[in-house]
Amino acid sequence: MPTERRRPIAALSYERLSQGVLEAERCGRAVFDQRQEAVRYGKGWSEFWTWCERNGYGGATLPVSIDALTDWLTWAVEELSGRDIERVLAAVRQRHVDAGLAAHIEGLGG
Repeated sequence: MPTERRRPIAALSYERLSQGVLEAERCGRAVFDQRQEAVRYGKGWSEFWTWCERNGYGGATLPVSIDALTDWLTWAVEELSGRDIERVLAAVRQRHVDAGLAAHIEGLGG
């Protein structure tokens, strides 16, 4: 039975190893940021959907009606912070983008 020859492992320089570690950290942060963004969008959409359901729109459907969005914005200006309004609008926009309906909500929350 022939013996398999093992190749010697090339020594990594400290600099090259450090670059690899930094790249791994960047990738990890990017994945974490994407997950956090997905959570924010999910929460924002859920809040919008719940508001629609409670206010006679039967939950939010896609594309969101201009009436539902206008009424929600009127309510939100009085009840939410600017940051929360932006978060929910970004979630509504992203839901439309994901569904291939970006043209229906162009310029919203993005």
